[in-house]
Amino acid sequence: MENAFFNNNILPYIKRAASICLTLPASEGFHDAQPGGLFRHLLCTAFESINRYFDRINLAIPILTL
Repeated sequence: MENAFFNNNILPYIKRAASICLTLPASEGFHDAQPGGLFRHLLCTAFESINRYFDRINLAIPILTL
């Protein structure tokens, strides 16, 4: 993904999500229960969705990892 595309179209949404949920846990006592857990969970879910999409359409691209 080109940096300009990422910076203009994706990064603003990541920053907005971080400003809303960076201090929130994803749950009360399970995985990602610490402050910032909701943001981490959001990013992991997004990366997994992107990877599954590209796997499904069989594109040879590097797999995103966190």
